[in-house]
Amino acid sequence: MPNSDEQFIQKLNTVRKDHHRLWRIVTTLSFVVIFAVFWSLKLTGIGIAGEAFCGKDEHVHSETCIQKTLICTLEETEAHVHSEECLEKVLTCRAEEDGHVHTEACYTVASGFICGETEENGHVHTSACIADETRLSCEKEATPGHVHTEACYKTEGSCKLEEHTHTAACYSDITADLETAEDWEMTLAGLTRGPTTRENVILVARSQLGYKESTLNFTVDEKGVQRGITRYGQWYGNPYGDWSAMFVSFCLSYAGARDLPTNAGVEAMRLEWEAAEMYLSKENGSPRPGDLLFLKKDGESGAAEAVAIITSVEEGSLTVIRGDAEDAVAEEQYAADDPLILGYGTVPNGEEIASLATGERIAQTVDYSSGIFAEDRMFVVYTTVGNEHFAFDGNGNAVPVTIDSEGNIYSQLADPDTLLWSFSAQGTDTYLIQNVKTGRYMHSYSNNGADVTTSGAYSSRLIQSGTGVLVRSNNDYSVINSAHSAFNVTQTQSAASVYRFGFTSRCTVWLDGTDGGLGHLTGSPDTGYSVSVGSVMKLPTEWTSPAKYSYRLRGWYDVTN
Repeated sequence: MPNSDEQFIQKLNTVRKDHHRLWRIVTTLSFVVIFAVFWSLKLTGIGIAGEAFCGKDEHVHSETCIQKTLICTLEETEAHVHSEECLEKVLTCRAEEDGHVHTEACYTVASGFICGETEENGHVHTSACIADETRLSCEKEATPGHVHTEACYKTEGSCKLEEHTHTAACYSDITADLETAEDWEMTLAGLTRGPTTRENVILVARSQLGYKESTLNFTVDEKGVQRGITRYGQWYGNPYGDWSAMFVSFCLSYAGARDLPTNAGVEAMRLEWEAAEMYLSKENGSPRPGDLLFLKKDGESGAAEAVAIITSVEEGSLTVIRGDAEDAVAEEQYAADDPLILGYGTVPNGEEIASLATGERIAQTVDYSSGIFAEDRMFVVYTTVGNEHFAFDGNGNAVPVTIDSEGNIYSQLADPDTLLWSFSAQGTDTYLIQNVKTGRYMHSYSNNGADVTTSGAYSSRLIQSGTGVLVRSNNDYSVINSAHSAFNVTQTQSAASVYRFGFTSRCTVWLDGTDGGLGHLTGSPDTGYSVSVGSVMKLPTEWTSPAKYSYRLRGWYDVTN
């Protein structure tokens, strides 16, 4: 048998174990509560010390907010029910001994209640319940009495405060993170327009990297999901909506592709691209940088859930920029065979804006004299073999041209600038003859093999021969080859080709794609074309994108500086 000390120690150890067990339980529950509170705040985006912007105070109506008015005409009275105690008792004890004290037993009631009921059963005695010969000693009337209840009062709300409990939506500052077109276009102000629509789409998308939706200005939907305001939603007209498709629509618009399908909904946008025959499925598509990538939801099929802009395509992988990616504009990578990929939106390039009409006049023949070579004039240099004419281009090639009876020189080249030369006098009949397009100089030199042009600024001499000239460099001349395809070097003057000249004035045609707009990528490229006076420019009659490629002639610029 343990002694009393041992028993005390055993009890003490038991108490300690119970204490530690209780401490662990309390600690665990504390972490659970802390985590639950943190997670709740994370979902709503509200800090414990956050400021409510709803303009209302939290208030729950209490009794102090209620005013009661007594409308009962009865006064409160105490109820009285006759009981045995109310009956007059008669002394029937005849004991008269010294020291005798009368008790209850010495008294009797002559008759009492004759109703035969008892109060225990809820019965209330009235006068009819009392025998005639019985008298009452309470000197009170039997009455039910009256106590004011809620029915005796008219209740009115006297509180001027609205009953209100703050919800997550109360902590949204609807004045925060608002933007105008001027604000978001400033993010595009430093961009230099690329040569194609697809490149411009990528430029705009990259300028938006790192943008995040607002955590201050938001709404909370019926499922408790917080949706922050974005510049893309403000631009589109759906400030708090899902903005994956609105981000892509924003990039397309500011890249100038304003006639391509746009939408606030991803699947609706995909269907519009499909209807426009600009959508290819994953199996049939070959994506390019600047195209769109449509993605479905993980584990589901059919509808598109996100859309992104492809920025690069490498073997087996795609790099994209996506909006609304964890509430931000972010760069992502996908394997080309990723099961999330549905298909691609094919963005047209629209790189060709205008072109010279084929077969148009590029120059007018002119007789040679040393006075024709003014600094601001351009010349076609050509030779004649039989009835055919061949122009000297910027790389020493012989290019067929036609000359009509009025001396107009025509070429089938898409870029006739390669046939134009400038003449800068270096002495008597000696000139630097430089090609407008390639920048190379007309200079025949046998030490360089068959080359008749050079990148160095070497001069050539013009020796008059009939109505034309020979072009001489040192003791070397240029001559058209037997195939009439290029010019070679010869040291035999009699074999050298005789050259004549076509004169042209040059001007620059500017296509103002932004209609005067500056600072961003709206509209089409402001594109300049250097053309010969008298040339005809052709503008396409139909465009896929951008829509603003429908240029109009607004007038002429005389730009001197």
